[in-house]
Amino acid sequence: MSPPQRQLTIVLPRLSSGSIEVAAMPSLKILLTRGTAQAITAASIPDYLFQQFNVEKHPSLPTAAVMALGESLPVNNDIWLHCQPVHLQADHKAAYLIESITLRDNEADSLRHLLNGFLEPLSMSITVSPAGNWYLHGASIPPLTAIPVDAAIGKNLSGLLPRDSQGAFWRTLFTEIQMLLHTSDVNHTRRMAGDLDVNGLWFWGAGKLPVVHHNHWQTIWSDDPLATGLGGLSGVKVETLPRDYSVCEFPEPGKYLMVLSERQLPQLEDAWLKNALRSLRLGQITELTVYWGGARQVQLTKSLLSRWWRRRQQIGID
Repeated sequence: MSPPQRQLTIVLPRLSSGSIEVAAMPSLKILLTRGTAQAITAASIPDYLFQQFNVEKHPSLPTAAVMALGESLPVNNDIWLHCQPVHLQADHKAAYLIESITLRDNEADSLRHLLNGFLEPLSMSITVSPAGNWYLHGASIPPLTAIPVDAAIGKNLSGLLPRDSQGAFWRTLFTEIQMLLHTSDVNHTRRMAGDLDVNGLWFWGAGKLPVVHHNHWQTIWSDDPLATGLGGLSGVKVETLPRDYSVCEFPEPGKYLMVLSERQLPQLEDAWLKNALRSLRLGQITELTVYWGGARQVQLTKSLLSRWWRRRQQIGID
């Protein structure tokens, strides 16, 4: 009879060869040289997390409603979207999304009040979470399929704004919000201070709370609102991400999930990966899977880890 399996999946922030030095991280190098790369269908970290929780398929991932739930906002049965303040620039040919803007608390409060006065006749409103995430929500909002703001930065807006049957509503709303923001006191003050003005909102992640078909996780450790929201939907035990891996315990056989953020990257080697490999060597876990974006994950077992003589081409970060 095989021993009880304790499988750990660690989801890292998006990594690239330009953002991290593998040679300075021995544990990551072990993972990349002794682990097995597995092709998967996920295209992004949110897509991967939705797949891990067996969420029903949607035309676009309803990340806004799930994140709002993870931030303990009253989601109810509304449709939710992310609506990130952005700076747009136009030339004689096109308009471009230049930068995502993080507002000061007083600026966010002022713009939210201004925008909600405009949106109230449309039965929509904006909520800004304590963490500073912006959401548009309402009981009846036309469908929208759009890419996340990070993917839209630097791109021509003409190719990103919807052209389907609901596109006219969103293009009109996008333009009217631009005009409203242009004349706001907040932007006047920002321009006087030499700051980029907020002259648009970018919407994506539309939908209601999705259905989770079944859950196989024992425990989730994360401070990420998308992961905690999915955990809340599935009824799994969700714990705050501790200071390092050594605090985590795996008392029962099953699958465990750990979702790290950008804040953990400076300590990724010493506080997380090194301890995860030690846990694998000691048999506290029997399998380690790591994902950092893209179309593959890397899996490592105790038997593969112990093959220190094994020489193979290192799996690439990108």
